[in-house]
Amino acid sequence: MIRMFIVTVALVALAGAVTIRMKDAPYITYLHGDRQGALEGLTRKARTGDGFAAYLLGANEEPDPRRAQDLLLTAVSSGEDRAISLFLRIAASHGVCEPTMSLLEVLARTRDVGAAVALGDLARDGQCGPQDITRAADYYEGAARLEPVFEHRLETLPPLGPNSFVRVLPERYDLNPKDVRQKFMAAAPALLVPHVQALLNDQSGEK
Repeated sequence: MIRMFIVTVALVALAGAVTIRMKDAPYITYLHGDRQGALEGLTRKARTGDGFAAYLLGANEEPDPRRAQDLLLTAVSSGEDRAISLFLRIAASHGVCEPTMSLLEVLARTRDVGAAVALGDLARDGQCGPQDITRAADYYEGAARLEPVFEHRLETLPPLGPNSFVRVLPERYDLNPKDVRQKFMAAAPALLVPHVQALLNDQSGEK
C-alpha cells in the first residue's frame, strides 16, 4: 500500500514536471538559440497575454516597429517593466520625441539601465536632438556603473576630445518606478508609431 502511494506521488510529480516543461518549451527553445523553432509557441503565448513571451518577441523578433511596440506594451501590462525603455527607444527612433525623451530621462532616474543605454544610443546617433558624443558617453558610463556588461557600449563611440568632461548620468536615482510606470502607461497610446506596411501602402499609393 505504501509502495503504491509512493509510486502514485512520483507519477503525479513527473506529470507536473512534464506539464511545466511543455508550458515553458518555447522559452527553453528560444533561450537555447533556436529562435525560429520557438516563434510559433512564443506567439501563441503572447496572444494570451504572456508578458515574457511578448517581451522576447517585441525586443528581438518583430521587424515592424508598431507591432513590436504592441508586444512590448503587452509585456509591460503583464509586469515586464524592462520593456518600457525598448518601447520608448522605438518611438524616439521614429521621430516621436516628446514626451518620449522626458520619460526616458525620468526612467533612468529609477536605475533603469535600459533607459540609460537608450539615451546614450539616441545621443550617439543624433536622434531626437543633435549628435552629442560626450553626452552619449555620460549615459554609457552611468549604465556601466549599474551593469558592467554595458561597458562595451563605450567602444561604439569615437574618441572624445581632450577637453571633454564625462559625467556619470543620470546624477540622481530618486524616483519611484511605480510612479514612472503609471506615467508611461498614460502616455503610451500616443507614442505608438505607424505600421511599416501602412507606410509602404501610402507611399505606393502616392506614386
